[in-house]
Amino acid sequence: MRNATVLVLLGLGCADMRGHDGRVPGEPLGTFHVTAALEASSCGPGALGSTPSWEFDVKLSRDGSRLFWLNGAAPVEGHVDGQSFGFSTTVNVEVEPARTGRPGCLIERMDSAAGTLEVTKGQVTGFDGTLDYAYSATTGSDCSSLLGVSGGFAALPCSLGYAMAAEQTEPAPD
Repeated sequence: MRNATVLVLLGLGCADMRGHDGRVPGEPLGTFHVTAALEASSCGPGALGSTPSWEFDVKLSRDGSRLFWLNGAAPVEGHVDGQSFGFSTTVNVEVEPARTGRPGCLIERMDSAAGTLEVTKGQVTGFDGTLDYAYSATTGSDCSSLLGVSGGFAALPCSLGYAMAAEQTEPAPD
């Protein structure tokens, strides 16, 4: 149970879009293959199954100054100013339910990204930037069972920071 929850904590913001509804808000910019390299971790080595690098696909769309990052069940809305973009979102994940005499563990994960779109002949062809995950136990939670164990955390709060680079794999539909 704990291992499955740990994977959810790491991957919820980067789940694959295949099989989801496909309605894209705004003007589609295409699908991109992202390669991310771990640059910093205060969560400990291998926390949440983290590895030195990982890859995923994401769809991007734009509506004026709003940028949409689509790689989960719902788009994450951010901003775009010229070629610079950013977003942040927060999700709470129940790791252990409350029981009699024990409050349970609810982890808040904040995802944030910032980067620069690569534009060629008016089309977004890639991007690079940073992708960060910050984890903390919510007020009243007891997450001590996740500390100092394989696949858990060295400490809470903590964060993972990745450098990311992306190349377009599917252009925006005409």
